[in-house]
Amino acid sequence: MRAYNLSVLKDVKKKDDVQSLLKELQLYKAILNDLSNGQEGVAGIPKLVVGVVDIFLRIGNTIKTDLIKFNQKLKRSELRYFSESNMLKVAKVEDTPYATFVSSKVYAPTGMVGTYINAVDNITDVYVKLALTDTIIPLTEKLCCVERMLQDSDNATPALFTDLATSVKTRKVLLVSALVANDKIFTTKHTQDKVAFESVYSNMPEFKAVRSRLIELESNLKATASLAKVLENTDNSLTSLTTYLSNMIGDIDKTFVNNLITIIEYVGMGFDTQGKVTLQQLSLEHNHVLNIQSLYKEL
Repeated sequence: MRAYNLSVLKDVKKKDDVQSLLKELQLYKAILNDLSNGQEGVAGIPKLVVGVVDIFLRIGNTIKTDLIKFNQKLKRSELRYFSESNMLKVAKVEDTPYATFVSSKVYAPTGMVGTYINAVDNITDVYVKLALTDTIIPLTEKLCCVERMLQDSDNATPALFTDLATSVKTRKVLLVSALVANDKIFTTKHTQDKVAFESVYSNMPEFKAVRSRLIELESNLKATASLAKVLENTDNSLTSLTTYLSNMIGDIDKTFVNNLITIIEYVGMGFDTQGKVTLQQLSLEHNHVLNIQSLYKEL
C-alpha cells in the first residue's frame, strides 16, 4: 500500500469545482486509512479532519456562487408564470390534434436524447432518490453538531455516525443509478437547435403532461433556492469546528472520521446533484415554453 503523509495535500491543486473537490475527499480517505503510529498516527487525525471540513466549506462556497447566477429564476417557475399568463394560448396548442404538428420543428435542451417526458421522469426520479429536504439537509444539520458532540464526548456519537454512514452508502447506490440514466438523457453531445416534434413528443396527452409534470416539480426550484441559507448556517458551524480541531489536544476515533468523510462526500454530491438537476429542469421548462409559442404561431 502506498504510504501517505498529510503534507502531500499541500501539493493538491485546489480546483474549486465540486467534482474535483469530491475527488480530493477520496484522497483524504486514503490518507486516513494509511495513518498509523509509524507515520503521524492518531495525532494527525484532527489535522486531517480540518482539511476535510475545509473541502466541504469550499463545496458550499462553489454551490453558493452557482446559486447566485440563477437565483432569480428559482423564485418562480417560468412555465407556471407562462401558463397562467397565456391560458387560452396553451389550451389551444394542447387541444390541437397530434397530426397537425408531426412535421413541425421544435426546441430541445442542448444534448438531450429522447423525449421530454422521459427527461421529466428521470429528473423526478433523481429528486426522489436524492431527497434533499428529508435526507441531505438533516445530514447537514448533523454535521453542524460535530463540534458539540466532540466537546461533550458523547458516547452515542460514534454509533450515530456509523448508522448515518451505512444509510448514506445505501442511498448513494440508488442515487448513482438514477444519475447514470440522467447522463444518458442529458448528454454532452452536440445536437441541433431544433428537432422533429415527433422525436421529442410521442402524442398530445404526453405533450400536455410535460407541462403539468414540470409545474408539479416547482417545489424543487424553491428547495434549491433555500440552499443558500442552509449553506450559510453550515459555514458558521463548520468554521467554528475547524478552529476547535486546530487547537484540539488528543485524538479522534479513525472510524468516526471515516464515517464523517463518507457523510460529507454524500452531502457534497447531493448539493451538486440538486444544482445540476435544477438547471436541467429550468432548461426543460424554457424550451417547452418556446415550443408552445412556436406551435401556436403555426395554427
